[in-house]
Amino acid sequence: MLFKKLPETIFVPFSGQNKHIYEAVLLDLADQFFDEDLVDPFVPKDLIRSCIEDTVVRLGVRRWEPEEGESEADRQELPRSAAEYTSRIYRRLVETGWLEEEQRIYRTFVLLSPAISYLLRTLVGINELEKRSYGGAVLNVLSSLESAVNDPAGRGITLQEAAQTAADFSAHLTDMMLGLRELKNSLAATSNPQEIVRSFFDRFVAHILVSDYKTLKTKNNPFRFRRQILTMLRDLQFDPLKVDKLSKHYQEQFELSFADAEAMVH
Repeated sequence: MLFKKLPETIFVPFSGQNKHIYEAVLLDLADQFFDEDLVDPFVPKDLIRSCIEDTVVRLGVRRWEPEEGESEADRQELPRSAAEYTSRIYRRLVETGWLEEEQRIYRTFVLLSPAISYLLRTLVGINELEKRSYGGAVLNVLSSLESAVNDPAGRGITLQEAAQTAADFSAHLTDMMLGLRELKNSLAATSNPQEIVRSFFDRFVAHILVSDYKTLKTKNNPFRFRRQILTMLRDLQFDPLKVDKLSKHYQEQFELSFADAEAMVH
């Protein structure tokens, strides 16, 4: 199922000796494609090549290993300059499906397909392992739930947003627990107190823990909304009129039968 949406060669660049180069290049390219000010998803080819060359120079690339699927000519003639490295990397990313080209009169533009864009965003997220705000997640759930309850016929879809936010943050908490397990195993392997403290803050607090962990012990901690959220959900569960309106709204939004829409609401 995965490769019905992604090219079969998509992970080839990460399977060879040059994978760290491709990783750095794609992370830098993500800044080009996911720029908040970017209006047109079609980026000029020369800008993409320039970005790749900047990465090559920054990394100080001086060595290139032959790769699977390369032509015999490419295997025998390895790149010798930043420009040649850039050409080799760019061509490889196009061949393996990471980048697509589109010709517009006299200029060539580069774009990402929707599946590749989603994949790259996911890889960037894994690389950054951004901390999550517990208070932000709880307030998003509360706000979305209030919208759905107060206007089920017009804004009922926000009930699903509340459920998705809760599910996403629940998954983050699971990741956090697994991160603790890995950290415990690594700390058990060292007897250096300084290394233990450094690892805890660098690997756990800085990268895994929720960003607003200090507020969890204050009177403003997000747990204070827990009772309010549960009360609203319980009242909604036993309010057939609102459940009926929500179900009809879901039926319209998702083009479902009423029975399926009602099951989705519940």
